[in-house]
Amino acid sequence: MDEDRAATDTDVYARRDALLNTMGRTEAVNGLALFAGLIVAYRAVHLVLGHVPVSAIAATDLVQVFVFAVVAIQLHRGRLPERLVPAAIMGAIVVGVAGQTYQSTIDGERWAILIVITTSGSVVLDWHVFRIGSAISAAIAVAAFATHDPARAVSWSLGTAVAIGVAANVVRSRRNSAMDLARAQISLEQLATVDPLTELLNRRGLNKEIRFVRGAARRLHEPLFAVFIDVGGLKRLNDTHGHHAGDRLLLAVARALRGIARETDLACRWGGDEFLLVGVGKRPDPEAINQRMLAAIDLSTLRDMWQPLLWVGSAASTSPVESVHDVILRADADLYANRAVHPDLRR
Repeated sequence: MDEDRAATDTDVYARRDALLNTMGRTEAVNGLALFAGLIVAYRAVHLVLGHVPVSAIAATDLVQVFVFAVVAIQLHRGRLPERLVPAAIMGAIVVGVAGQTYQSTIDGERWAILIVITTSGSVVLDWHVFRIGSAISAAIAVAAFATHDPARAVSWSLGTAVAIGVAANVVRSRRNSAMDLARAQISLEQLATVDPLTELLNRRGLNKEIRFVRGAARRLHEPLFAVFIDVGGLKRLNDTHGHHAGDRLLLAVARALRGIARETDLACRWGGDEFLLVGVGKRPDPEAINQRMLAAIDLSTLRDMWQPLLWVGSAASTSPVESVHDVILRADADLYANRAVHPDLRR
């Protein structure tokens, strides 16, 4: 149970990271496009008012708009390899910081904090990158005390503190939201692929996981087997003692099936009173499986309400190209053949 919980936790964190990666791409596109638009709009308003920037400022504006637009377009179209995405985003941030810092030495404009904190924090959605951005902004604020008048430096420092706080809240809330969404997605997938009573795979879950067993069989050059287990007397137990007793029997059979299954086997509740075990290796002997299952079933909760009876049928692939579906059909046919030989004569 602890191993299952650890595996689930790993799945949740992996799903969260994948969601954050997708969100980060989208936010990076929106953020970089927004900053490029803000620069263009800012300069357009100033031109309308008759404020023509010096050539150095105009050049840095053009460089920033070009870099932001190119990175945003490449991210939007998915043309950047996954490993280059963080570097591309951080490269755009560095260009923005350098450009705005350079402009601040000419005409006192202050855009660097917005670019460093907002882009690295709320766009990338990564704490490590956020801390780097915060450190850069804090360093710029500290440096302002040495290069500007105290009043302006205090104002800049307060702006930095507010920006860091806002961005930290954005990163935390987005990451928490991604974690909640990851848990919800995995829970929905489990509901769709796991039998709610026995917590074994259902047919949908078996179809989803069977490719791993099939791949292992091909790599090991071993056959793939299927074992059907039919629980006798379940309807009689339900009719006599109620469905809660039948549920206890199904749970006991499921626990026994888990007990005899190997780590590489797939245990499935096929439906009703039928269970299926799929794995790699030679065809298991039905009688041996029957005896092992009967010995493993814990009858303490049934209080002699169920007289032990199982039917077992098995089959194994005869060639590497035989489908799993065909193997399961032959195991099912073997099960019904065994039921015909050993019918349930009790009424």
